[in-house]
Parts: sequence; structure tokens; C-alpha cells
Amino acid sequence: METIPDKWVESQRSCKEVYAEWEYKLGTDESARAFLSAEYSWFLDIWDNYAFPIQRADSIRYFVLYHYGGIYLDMDTWCNQTLPMHQLESDMGMHHSLFQSTQPTGVTNDFLITSDKHPAYEAAIAKLPMFNAITHFWAEWQPYCAIMISAGPIFLTMVLKEYLLEQPSLPSSTVNVVNATVLAPYIMDLESSTWHRADAKVLMWIGHRPWIWFSMGAAGLIAGIYVLNYVLVISCTILRKALVGMCKKIDSNIA
Repeated sequence: METIPDKWVESQRSCKEVYAEWEYKLGTDESARAFLSAEYSWFLDIWDNYAFPIQRADSIRYFVLYHYGGIYLDMDTWCNQTLPMHQLESDMGMHHSLFQSTQPTGVTNDFLITSDKHPAYEAAIAKLPMFNAITHFWAEWQPYCAIMISAGPIFLTMVLKEYLLEQPSLPSSTVNVVNATVLAPYIMDLESSTWHRADAKVLMWIGHRPWIWFSMGAAGLIAGIYVLNYVLVISCTILRKALVGMCKKIDSNIA
């Protein structure tokens, strides 16, 4: 889709104006698939069979950033001023990347900066098939979790964590993670969350009410103890009957 929805026209314009000296590329389903077909055709089968369009939007950003490098911004990102890219590049050497931290998942994927061929992004695109295989069969039952784990922020957080643990020292010179406060002078997330379904709203509602988690945990613990006790009682009953039967058999043999 090349037509920008009205609610994102102004945010898109703000970023194009702030980064006027940069080459701007608007991704569409058609251009994304053509890019994958030309450069990463091994991924097309997964791309075509993702359960939800947002999974394609999530995964394509890793391929494009690995291939070209640059800045990725969601449509609902408002740009205030240019990030100090020269400082970022000089501080981090040949490979550099910038991620924004988020709660509770780790890092978000709605704002990404990287040099081309960054090994963290190479790891990300290599692991997409495995995470899709893990989530694909239950995606329709729990869309939010499947989306987040298959290619979304939780996926990226796990890949980045594994990448950092493989580095000879921490913090890594190739990765920088900053919080939203640091980025506030440069960008603002309008948080439209257009891909969220009913399950996402329920999980977020629960997430803002810790007492529900504690209640669910307590209920789960009580249920678990009850089930364990029931299984033990049944097992002991069966064992006792078996022992009584053995004893009667032994008595009859002795008699």
C-alpha cells in the first residue's frame, strides 16, 4: 500500500523533513516481496505463509537493515530532530547499531539504527525460520504472543541477548541500547498499535494490574497442589491394593 493512512501523514512528513538529506524508502508488501525474491529467496515460503501481516512487517525490517543499513521508523513515529549519527558511528567503529529499550520485553523493533551487514541482524534473519516453526501451529490461538515471539520485540530481544553473550566483553562496542528518555528530544512514539487484537488488550490490561498476576499464580499453585495430592492419593491406593493382593497370594502359597 503506497497511500499513507490519514492518521500517519503528519508523522511521516515530520520524519521526511527532519531527514531530508537521507534517501527515504517506503516499504510495501509488493516491494518487500520483490526484494526478498531477489536477495533472500530462501525466506519466501515463510514470508508467504505467515499467519498475520504484522509478521511480514516485522521480519522484512531485519532483512532490509542487514542488507542496506540505515534507520527504520514505524509510521507512527514523530521525528523532532536529527539523531547525531556521526557520533554514533565514530563511537562504535565498523559495526554499529542502536536499539531502544522497552518494558517488559527488552528492546523494541519500531525504531532501529544499524550499519549494513551487522552480525546481530545476520543472526536475526538466520533465526526467523526457527522461531516461526515454534509459533506457527498455535499462532491463531494466541496471536499477540505468537507475533511477539516469532518476529516481534521478544524475538529481537532474545536474538540480541544471545549475540551479546557471545561477545568477548560487555558492553559490546557494536551495540548501544538506550531508553525512551534519551531519545525523547529526537523521536516520539505515537503508539497507535494498529495490529493489536483482543488478546493483546487483555494481556496489557492484566499487565498493568500486578495483583491479577499474583492471584493467578496463587490459584495455579493451589490447583497444582490439589492435583498433585489427588495423584498421590490415587497412586497410594493402587499401590496399597497391589500390596494387599501380593500378601494374600503369599499367604495362600504358604498355606
